[in-house]
Parts: sequence; structure tokens; C-alpha cells
Amino acid sequence: LLLPPTPSSADFERIARELDARRSFSLVDRDRPSIGPKDAPVTIVKFSDFQCPACQRGAVALHRALEGFEGKVRFVFRNFPLDAACNRLIQRPMHEHACEVARVSLC
Repeated sequence: LLLPPTPSSADFERIARELDARRSFSLVDRDRPSIGPKDAPVTIVKFSDFQCPACQRGAVALHRALEGFEGKVRFVFRNFPLDAACNRLIQRPMHEHACEVARVSLC
């Protein structure tokens, strides 16, 4: 899925439709826990690992960036543990407690 050098809103909509067609699950199901109104005009879905230092820095930056947009943005968190023990997309052990912490976070 490629975007032209100067993408238009139609290009983004096309890519979103293509991604939706390929997905076997909903990224933003209305019942998923979130911050912000379910009918917000913008929804941000963040995939993250609780043991990842870069993810932590990104979370802090994102929450700061969201200040001042109350009521306009919905934030949805999705677990993406960076460890081969529970994530088939990761090829090696990385964060030894990531899988366990992801499971616990669902409680």
C-alpha cells in the first residue's frame, strides 16, 4: 500500500478501505476500553509493549500531544508484546515479561 508523494484525503481513505478489507478483526471496536468519546472525529489506536522503553517515551509524548483535544480524540490501546513467546510476529525473545504483563493488563 503506497501513498503518492503528496497524498490527498482520498488517498488516505483508499488505503483505509484496503486495510479494512485485509483485516480479520476490528482495530477499533466500539466496546474496546478507551479514553475519549466513542463518537470522536479522530481515533488513535496505539500498539505497545509495557516493557519497551521506546513505547514508554512514545506514550508520554502522545498523552502530552492529546492535551487540549478533549472530546475530539478517542485513544485506544492495543497490546503488542515484543516477545516471541506470545507474538508470532516477533522472531526472538526480547522482553521477558512482556507477555505476562500484557495478559495481566487485560484484567
